[in-house]
Amino acid sequence: VVPHLSSPWALIVILSLMTMALTEALSNAAVVAIVVPIGLSIATTVGMDPRVVVYAVASASSMNYVLPMSTPAVAIAYSSGYLKIREVIVPASIMWVISWVTLMLTAKFWWPLLGVKIGQ
Repeated sequence: VVPHLSSPWALIVILSLMTMALTEALSNAAVVAIVVPIGLSIATTVGMDPRVVVYAVASASSMNYVLPMSTPAVAIAYSSGYLKIREVIVPASIMWVISWVTLMLTAKFWWPLLGVKIGQ
């Protein structure tokens, strides 16, 4: 058992933040293909519902909009020449944090209503 990942919430936090960070530079599908098997093996080890890992990674993989290379829409907006990199990164970083907090609140309050238990 991995001691620092024995808490289901720690696993969700680490996997979601890692997924969000990786999708800024890699494609969403590639990140999901890399992170889900790792998360599933850890979840199985700590006795956690594997759906939690899939939901956390799949949801977090769509939250990439900070760097111009993260998604075509941001790349087009930045390449127009009307925006400086700071004008793209600062508001997007705020949205990134709000999105992550929203994901955590959804995991805490909505997923249990769907029958997905996060803890034991």
